[in-house]
Amino acid sequence: LCHAVCQTTGNSRTRRRFEQSREVLFLRKRLLWIRDRVQYEDEKPFTAGPLWHVRKVLSRGENWVVAEAESKLLIYFLPKPGAVCDVAEWEDTDVRLQSARFNRYTFFQRSTTESQKDDCFDTLLIPLQEDEEPESIISSIHITHDADGGAIAIEIESERLVLDPIDPDSENKVG
Repeated sequence: LCHAVCQTTGNSRTRRRFEQSREVLFLRKRLLWIRDRVQYEDEKPFTAGPLWHVRKVLSRGENWVVAEAESKLLIYFLPKPGAVCDVAEWEDTDVRLQSARFNRYTFFQRSTTESQKDDCFDTLLIPLQEDEEPESIISSIHITHDADGGAIAIEIESERLVLDPIDPDSENKVG
C-alpha cells in the first residue's frame, strides 16, 4: 500500500475561493484509487469533477473508458448519484504544440453541488493486459459506500480492498 495526499487552496477562473485535495492509493501492484475532493468557500452552487486527457479512446462504457498509452489503461469513475460522465474530443488539431505530446480526448465526470459541502469523486486506474476485456473487470467491481456516499471498500476480482484513504495507518486491510 502506497498513499499520497496533495492539497491546495486557490481561486477559480471565476475568482471564487476553493480548497482541493487529491489522494492516491497504489494497491496490489495493479490498481490506483484516486479520490478528488473540492469545496468552495462561498455558498453558491458549483460544478466540479475529475478529468483525464488521453491520446486515444479504444472503447468506452458507462463510467469508463479504455485509453491507449504505453499500454491499455482502464479509467473507471466510481458511479456517483447525479454525476455525468462523457468524452470530449478536441476538434482543432492546430491546438497541438510543436514537439509536445497531444492528447486529443478528455474523459470527465462532473456534478453540481448546491451548498458549501465538499464534493468527492473516486477514480480507479487499472492497467489491462492485451487480452483482458474491460467489461469483465468492471463487472467484478463491487463498492461499499459510507453514509455520505463515499467509497470505503472495493471488491475487485474477488479480492476485497478495505481502505480508509484519510488515515492510511488505521485498520487498512488490503486483500
